[in-house]
Amino acid sequence: MSDFNSITVSGNLGQDPTLKFTPGGTAVLEMSPAVGKSRKTQAGTYEKSSFWVKTICFGKTAEYLANVLFKGTKVVIIGSLDIQSYQDKTGQQKYMTKILADRVMSLNAPRKEQEETKGPKTDVKREVNLPEPDMAEADIPF
Repeated sequence: MSDFNSITVSGNLGQDPTLKFTPGGTAVLEMSPAVGKSRKTQAGTYEKSSFWVKTICFGKTAEYLANVLFKGTKVVIIGSLDIQSYQDKTGQQKYMTKILADRVMSLNAPRKEQEETKGPKTDVKREVNLPEPDMAEADIPF
């Protein structure tokens, strides 16, 4: 059986995403949604907590998302886990877990005041051209 590395999380962004570019010109977007969890205590009540999930996406997706995501946006992220190890200043081995995003979906409508006051950060088209469905009008069930 082959390995399967997939994760889906949803949460609210704690700050505006950060868009950077590699020396080769590839866009890299970093964001950290707060993901909530709850667990049942021994007393039978539920205890809620949240944690931050560092998330990275690349290329045109990163450039587009930099224009539409902002602090507080509710997002759903689908991607794969990536774990990197490094040594800190004391020589101790540390690990960093992050999500390499394949898909990011905003569950919020765009904020009107943000679009009017700030405008887009870059010139990004938001149109999507979908192909015409291959159906006759009689095939539509309603």
